[in-house]
Amino acid sequence: MGALFTLEGRTAIVTGGASGMGFGIATAYCEAGANVVIADINEAVAAEAAEKLCSQGYQAIGVQADVTDPENFRKALQAGEEKFGVVDILCNNAGITRNDSVFEITAEKWDRIFALNTKAVFLCSQVFASRLVELKHGGNIVIIASNAAKVTFNGQAHYNA
Repeated sequence: MGALFTLEGRTAIVTGGASGMGFGIATAYCEAGANVVIADINEAVAAEAAEKLCSQGYQAIGVQADVTDPENFRKALQAGEEKFGVVDILCNNAGITRNDSVFEITAEKWDRIFALNTKAVFLCSQVFASRLVELKHGGNIVIIASNAAKVTFNGQAHYNA
């Protein structure tokens, strides 16, 4: 039986793609035939993850990206374009959580969680969509969400929200 679908000739950028679920997503894109840009806050870890995929015969690069900074994300997107041409899939996957009692969460912790898990999705999507409009090219935006939107996790009010 053949593949259910192919992403041959497509390029995906996966935020938070160097480890965990993000690396699984990057691997799945590669297995479907896409080139992959692994965008992660830690450039060395992103490069290592990309090398792991390349050693399996896939096309991937690792780039540093702070997704809370639109200009920094734009540079990561440009690196992908320089290597593969048009990047036409954005997978917003980067995110964090912390275990803190609702009584212990500081405003700074709250803001950090929201900056990465919510605002960054908007900022990266805005940069990505603007670039596709500029290029007059279609594409796809994928947003990874947590089950915490439906079922709250104890000690993670900032993440649940």
